[in-house]
Amino acid sequence: MSECDTSSPTELVEYLSGEESNTPAAQAALRLFYYAGRIDPNTPNSRSQALRDLKRLGIRGNRLERLFVQVCHGSFSVILTLLRSESLGFLSAAELNAAIDEGHPLDLRSLLAQVQAQLPDFNKETG
Repeated sequence: MSECDTSSPTELVEYLSGEESNTPAAQAALRLFYYAGRIDPNTPNSRSQALRDLKRLGIRGNRLERLFVQVCHGSFSVILTLLRSESLGFLSAAELNAAIDEGHPLDLRSLLAQVQAQLPDFNKETG
């Protein structure tokens, strides 16, 4: 996927739901779109950027559901922390994929601290 993805939010949510039209994944993508601007106000177009990042990383369908439920424990702040950590270079795509696919642990507190050092308003409104 190129950096110039012009997919609409609706198209991105449909894509992220996966080939099996995973309803929990679609709901997670929709809610992520809704909350991203409040959690990540420093990133331009953060609402659609979060969905584009998931697409770029190949996280969709059952994998998106696993990311949301098992890795992030139902927290959109944690999903955005992981996406920003990857985009800022604090976490590799391989590490994120290993957490999703193999259950490898991630140091979420450390990643959040690193992201907040770069993006001071990150996760301030939501705590």
